[in-house]
Amino acid sequence: MMCYFLRHGPAGDPGTWQGSDHDRPLTGDGKKRIAREAKAIADLDLGIQLVVTSPLVRARQTAKIVVDELGAPLEVIISWADYQDLAERLGWDLDPGEAAELREAIADWRSGNRGAFVPLSEVQ
Repeated sequence: MMCYFLRHGPAGDPGTWQGSDHDRPLTGDGKKRIAREAKAIADLDLGIQLVVTSPLVRARQTAKIVVDELGAPLEVIISWADYQDLAERLGWDLDPGEAAELREAIADWRSGNRGAFVPLSEVQ
């Protein structure tokens, strides 16, 4: 199994955004950039079977653009329990150490650490 991460596209300025950061959307340019990236991803023919996103508006918008291009289903993940449920439904057999590494990598990625990498052993 391969896991790819894609950060959401450019969103509205957090300094001028009126409202919850959760609801801050992609900019018009952000939507265009993600559409180009989604086309490039589709052209790579990576065999992506599922797109998973956080509930943030800009992340969901990004994911929607990607799934519309790829034709893959979309899963919105809100909590760690959702990740665990998804892993079980997909038949991923993560040992406790791998689950901890995955959880840490997701937390790093969500906090802005773009270098997050999960060295998982073979997942059945």
